[in-house]
Amino acid sequence: MIRNISIIVFIMVALKGYGQLERDVFSFNYTLAPIGNDAVDFYKTDFKINISFKLKKGVLINSVGYDYYQLSYTNAPMNTEELNSFHGVNYRLTYLYPRNNKWNLSAGAGVSISSNLASSITHEDFLFNGGITAIKKGGTYKNPSLFVFGLGYSTLAGKPSVLPLISYSRKVNNTFSYGIGFPNTYATYNLTDRSSFNASLWQNGHYANLSNPVAVTMMDEANKASYTAISLGLDYAYQMDDT
Repeated sequence: MIRNISIIVFIMVALKGYGQLERDVFSFNYTLAPIGNDAVDFYKTDFKINISFKLKKGVLINSVGYDYYQLSYTNAPMNTEELNSFHGVNYRLTYLYPRNNKWNLSAGAGVSISSNLASSITHEDFLFNGGITAIKKGGTYKNPSLFVFGLGYSTLAGKPSVLPLISYSRKVNNTFSYGIGFPNTYATYNLTDRSSFNASLWQNGHYANLSNPVAVTMMDEANKASYTAISLGLDYAYQMDDT
């Protein structure tokens, strides 16, 4: 019998560093979850580069990223040698279309290589994702707000599935702003015009191919690995230029 290996990590702490306050340029993240009741020690390092192109109508965003997962297990009832590290190479293309002064539409699709890469890459290592959202602008010029809703096909739930995306964000004043929704809830405090702290809580998931089947019991083996998490993060951002 072939099945998935599922591991749930309940609490994570994430430290994030951004090359600019504008996160559409470059981001670097480090996430950790020390061994707890789940008996899994989890570390993730990732970076992303986004390159935007202004079109006659709208913006086209090319996103390229790399994820590296490291895990260790306590008293696992199976051989975990091929479950200690996973790689993700990601590309996504997003189109942002301004319909009018109040509404924007966003549509995107991407492909990833997600695997432990224990042998050569095959079609089983590829994952596809996509989504479409509507963005309604509100509030005032000084204190704007955004209401975002839509659908996404991703691995946020630990395996590829269609999930709702909904959030409300608002700038309260020049110092404080917040956002509430799924998959991300956050609060941001601006230290200066160029620097800020952000605390966030978000749903996180990862789904990867196992290059070689892993024996789970004497009768069963797995060819996929699934990880789900509720993550708690703190990041510092600094804007390096005036754009």
